[in-house]
Amino acid sequence: MGRILDTVTGFVTAPGAVFTPWTLATGDSLAVRAATPNTNIWLIGAWAWNQVAGVMRVRSPRMHDNVQGIRMRTPVNLVNNRIPVRLIGGAAQKLFTQDTLIVEQTGSAVAGQSETGSLLIWYDDVPGVSARTIDQATLKKAGVNPRRAIRTGRSAELVRLAIGGNGPAHDSCAELAEQGRYHR
Repeated sequence: MGRILDTVTGFVTAPGAVFTPWTLATGDSLAVRAATPNTNIWLIGAWAWNQVAGVMRVRSPRMHDNVQGIRMRTPVNLVNNRIPVRLIGGAAQKLFTQDTLIVEQTGSAVAGQSETGSLLIWYDDVPGVSARTIDQATLKKAGVNPRRAIRTGRSAELVRLAIGGNGPAHDSCAELAEQGRYHR
């Protein structure tokens, strides 16, 4: 099975209150990939970053409503997944192979200000590709040396105390802790 996660990113410049179609990031396309027939394709994530509050809209001729589609309010400078979390079967939008999505966004009307957004699409089976994905339970079972990253902030001092003092070796560990890269 050729499972993949695909991220599609786009932006609009000074759209104001009018829904404006995305200009896509280099290499991205709003055409849903050609997947194996009768396999699942899901829009599982949609998020946007706006200068002012706005709306992001995703629609398609194959969706339930091609006029309004899925409308998601985008607050100012707050990037959250606008598709509800799939904790108990949750929500996601089923997509169809080789369909073309239409993504539009509203936001700031100030010249030069850009509003950006991204979609996360899950494909169950795309011929010719294969992501090496596993679930969390498999990851935990396969873990040989689980490590916990020490967070930044007061971590450097805590690492110095934990590893026994000062000196060049201890300072380098503390420096790694400050960068958030020290594991214990």
